[in-house]
Amino acid sequence: MTLEASWRVVDGDVWRTEGLTITTSEQVRQLIVALSRHDTTDARAYLPQRPLLPSGWPDHEIIIGVRGDRGSLLYSDGDIGGWVTLGDGPEDPPVYAEGEFPARCEIPLPELEEALVEMVEAGRRPECVVWQPFEEG
Repeated sequence: MTLEASWRVVDGDVWRTEGLTITTSEQVRQLIVALSRHDTTDARAYLPQRPLLPSGWPDHEIIIGVRGDRGSLLYSDGDIGGWVTLGDGPEDPPVYAEGEFPARCEIPLPELEEALVEMVEAGRRPECVVWQPFEEG
């Protein structure tokens, strides 16, 4: 399977979009390294093998964020709704992809990496991490 991810990088006053087509665990590691830089935004991603909506957009949404040695993953589609990883912190809701995520959404980077590898291999929301419901507010 394939995961297409993109994010933005700031260089002075100039923003540019970077992306990665991910099919291997090594490329998952490359994504995490890229998102660990202080000058990047969180990534938005999709699985191109999944169906498209009549509008032409993917039928799902994936957001991947990294903060130091922890990160968060959001997976949402029309069948199961929105879900965010459940970890042990932070107690206050953090901001990922310019939106407020629920408290306790951050997991250690090795768990985030494992979840992304499973997503690439299975083409669906990973089962190796614990999830909590996500409702945009």
